[in-house]
Amino acid sequence: MNSVPQRFAGFRSVEGLLNDPGLNRAQKKSALLSWRTRLLQSPNMTEGAADRQAKLHDIEDALQQLKT
Repeated sequence: MNSVPQRFAGFRSVEGLLNDPGLNRAQKKSALLSWRTRLLQSPNMTEGAADRQAKLHDIEDALQQLKT
């Protein structure tokens, strides 16, 4: 069984990635886009679907924050 990628590059949450002082805006955007791609490419299973959608929503919100 493949699981929904809940972690990315060691980050457990989108907020953790956004708050990392070692990453600049471009790096954060790149990481979020990669995480989103990974989630979208994961199998569309019933198990974890709510978590997947919540994570995608968090990523989209974060990308919007980075635009401002």
